[in-house]
Amino acid sequence: KDEDLGEPEFSFISDNKKLALAVWRKPPSFARIRRVWETTQDFWKESVGNKLKDIVGVTGPRLVITGDFAPNSLGDYHAYAVPIEGVEASFVYDKNNVRFISVSNLRYLAKRLNLQGDKVELTDEEAAQKIEEFITREFTKKEKPLFLYEESAQSGKQVRAASISQCKVIIEQHNYLPAIPIITDPELFMILVPADRALGLASYIRTEYEAQFSKVRNRLPLHLNIVFFNRKQPIYVALDAAHRMLDRKSRHDELWEVQSISEADAKELCAHSNGRLTSYCKCITLKRLDNRLNKTCNIFVSYGLGDPSKMDTWHPYFFAETEASGEQVFSQRDHYFSAPLPDRDAYKMKDLVHVIDLKAGDQVYYTPSTLDFEFLDVTAKRFELAYDEESNMRLPKAHETYSTRPFLLEDLDIIQRLWELVAKDRSTALTNTQLKQITEMIETKRQDWQVAEPDNDTLRRFAEQTFQRSSGRKWNNVSAIDKEHLISWATSGRWRDLIELEMQILKRKSKATK
Repeated sequence: KDEDLGEPEFSFISDNKKLALAVWRKPPSFARIRRVWETTQDFWKESVGNKLKDIVGVTGPRLVITGDFAPNSLGDYHAYAVPIEGVEASFVYDKNNVRFISVSNLRYLAKRLNLQGDKVELTDEEAAQKIEEFITREFTKKEKPLFLYEESAQSGKQVRAASISQCKVIIEQHNYLPAIPIITDPELFMILVPADRALGLASYIRTEYEAQFSKVRNRLPLHLNIVFFNRKQPIYVALDAAHRMLDRKSRHDELWEVQSISEADAKELCAHSNGRLTSYCKCITLKRLDNRLNKTCNIFVSYGLGDPSKMDTWHPYFFAETEASGEQVFSQRDHYFSAPLPDRDAYKMKDLVHVIDLKAGDQVYYTPSTLDFEFLDVTAKRFELAYDEESNMRLPKAHETYSTRPFLLEDLDIIQRLWELVAKDRSTALTNTQLKQITEMIETKRQDWQVAEPDNDTLRRFAEQTFQRSSGRKWNNVSAIDKEHLISWATSGRWRDLIELEMQILKRKSKATK
């Protein structure tokens, strides 16, 4: 409370005085703005940028090809396509050392060459060894030349650039970081990483954000965007798609209801943010009050300080609209004050309530963090990346009644959990064929029935029966909350997005066997 200021009740203060009082309490000085700017900049540079080697990892072995080149007029560090028994691989020409270095994913290349044998997945070292043996056997020993191709600037078609005779292949260990930061500033961080590392990096950023910004996450959201594209896609197309996804704006006037609030236990704190949240931490379940997807989320809000005996009474406040009783009076709470709500009339004052004084049933303003992704299989797909100004959801495509993206950032946990459930845990996993059939059956019904609401009861029953029939006895091993996530994601269309992400984009396979 602000009794130390000797203020009268807010109801007797004019709007202009309220605004002046709010500004006087928290002056937007240059020093304050600079600290905010430096904190967010350090987040990207120190917490993310300097940890990329641990998050993304370094490259494994590379194949190096030497031999007689004809003609020897190749471009230094140009990438060339090298067909190996009908399978195209990419090599970069190192003019100084007169050699070619592979830049393809060797595990994927070995798979396309059918070199896996009985193994489901090869390591980088195993893949490099098998490809080296294959090229030596099929080209070096048989004295067959390797041909190099590059795209013609005029026609865009591949033309033969040179050939390699008497080729020799060796495996060379490399130790460089396959990540290229493009932009690093307080407002925007953009980086190029291999597609199979993107979700891991997103998960790490989310964990760091939750640890460092939990006290202000309700009003300082984080929007993560992932643009997947193949190696032949022009880089400017990917950058254009990324900039289009940045058009998604934060709204600070979204009303959510506090479903439950409790002290986070030690197990939860270790699972989230690697235990770096203080022991003073609330676990809050919020529910959206509009009809959009992504209706609920669980967030952690710390209210501790470096001194374990003291509580932070300055930062973790929520703009509040209505009490659990239905009234709009928060003056009986121990920690509250009033200030203008962003995105609203500057003279419209709202109560701010400390996280320890929130109760189930309170309606608060919460600005959610989001996660969006898109795969650019064709260049024109970037033009579909447009967002509704009111809801910040994607504008639905021609055949859609509503859009399912972006997800809440907290849904990243559900994505990882559901994929582990249906593809990794052998007690509940389904085969690749079953996953594709389930997706096709549910999506067909969604289209045929023209389902306009994500919680359609008939579709829910159909989705539940589909999962149950496909899983058989394994369905009994699925927990109640996982069943609810499977059904709700299937009926809303987010299951389709999950399968697209994991199976179509990342090319991951289920470990289940019939």
